[in-house]
Amino acid sequence: DSPLVEASGGVFLSDSSFGHTGFTGTSLWIDPEHKIIVILLTNAVHPNRQMKSPKYFEWRQRIHSGVYEAVGILGQNPNLKWIKRWVIQ
Repeated sequence: DSPLVEASGGVFLSDSSFGHTGFTGTSLWIDPEHKIIVILLTNAVHPNRQMKSPKYFEWRQRIHSGVYEAVGILGQNPNLKWIKRWVIQ
């Protein structure tokens, strides 16, 4: 995958980032420009598929962005945006 407008890897990914997402909510993003790798392991379908929250995409975006913030990378990529439900107005 590559960063999209509402990237599951968060809003701080560089344009050179690449990653992979999985059905159960897992994701891996590698950002060579920022020299960071973020791996998120989840099981959003435990104990069954009916338990999968529709918000796991939003949480994945928030967690990845939080990792960038925690290590001091705060420059938001202008090509990426927060999922609209998360924007504080």
